[in-house]
Amino acid sequence: QWNTVTNRHIGLFGNRDGKVEVHCLALTTDGRFLFSGDSEGYITQWLVEQAHVRLVRRFSAHGQSVRNLCLSVDEQSLFSSSNDNTIRQWSVA
Repeated sequence: QWNTVTNRHIGLFGNRDGKVEVHCLALTTDGRFLFSGDSEGYITQWLVEQAHVRLVRRFSAHGQSVRNLCLSVDEQSLFSSSNDNTIRQWSVA
């Protein structure tokens, strides 16, 4: 996390061992939820609360790296694409 007012790093979350690469992100318009797609084919949902971010859920989404994430306009669905040549739709309501 980064404080844009003070220009200082305020926190790190996610994979700290460096073995899994984060390939893509999607943020809800209210900034409350962040989704990340990784090199192991997982999607992780994060709850963003001021200076804290916590893991909500992590699920196996694809057989290969998740390359793109996109929220639907109503933010009820998350779409993911992967190196496994699939596009999938997920309910995030």
